[in-house]
Amino acid sequence: MNEDSYLIGSSRHIINVRGFCGLFGPRGITVVTVGETGTGKSVVAVELHCLSARSTHPLVRIPAAELKSELIQGKLAGVVQGAFTSANKDRDGLLVTDWPIDVFLDDIQDLPMDSQGYLLDCLDGKPLRAE
Repeated sequence: MNEDSYLIGSSRHIINVRGFCGLFGPRGITVVTVGETGTGKSVVAVELHCLSARSTHPLVRIPAAELKSELIQGKLAGVVQGAFTSANKDRDGLLVTDWPIDVFLDDIQDLPMDSQGYLLDCLDGKPLRAE
């Protein structure tokens, strides 16, 4: 067992998850973790982050249930000055920043369907700037 791991246990399932994290964490790719509430998805996110090249930068947890549908584009993609009344300056979103971060979107199944589609577009690499 790796003593630096956040995943504690010696069952074959934990060993498999730890191996998965060791394989994909350093690669800087998008990982979707699924499971019931309380199964440790956030622990896996921390493990992946700690194994990534961005480990010295923030891991940002966004509880998707708290995102309002009309705010998700601005939160993820940013906003352009003048796009709406209170947009008084350009602002980068979490997925288009110039600084390296990892984003953990918790409970994405709680997002409205249109927001889930927008998130999928973001992950597919489509243009992200909210205008």
